[in-house]
Formats: sequence, C-alpha cells, structure tokens
Amino acid sequence: MDSGNYIACHILVELVTAGLAVTAGAIILFQEFHRLKYVFLATGTLLYISINSLAWSTSNDKRLSAIFIFIIIIALWATWYAMFG
Repeated sequence: MDSGNYIACHILVELVTAGLAVTAGAIILFQEFHRLKYVFLATGTLLYISINSLAWSTSNDKRLSAIFIFIIIIALWATWYAMFG
C-alpha cells in the first residue's frame, strides 16, 4: 500500500487541496457572489484528504489520528459557518 505511486498520488491531492483552499480564500475575500460553491469545493477536498490521511494514520501511526480528526472538525465547522453564518 505504501508504494511510490500511492505517495505521489497522495502528495498531488494535497497540492490540489492547498491550491483550492488558497483560491477559495481569495474568491471569498474579493467576490460577492458564488462564494458558497468555492467554500464547499475547498472544504470537500480538505475532508477527502483528511479522511484519507486518517485511514493511513490508523494503520501506521495512531498518534497522528488526533491531528486529522481535528482537521476534519475544522472543515466541518467551516462548511457550517459558510452555510449559516
């Protein structure tokens, strides 16, 4: 499971997530309309990568699980805040 292809794909997804988060943040700051779809896109990718990393950490290093659970909570809170202010 920890082959080079898996790690390359994981890093690629993390870079895409980071790019979407930065883009969504800029759009939220400077654009009045269509903010929610960018927030949902960024938090959706953050949730995906966090759940993927949580699954990896439970099989390899259980101490990291708390960090990924915390990131999942932050992503869910950001989505809730975007919806209900």
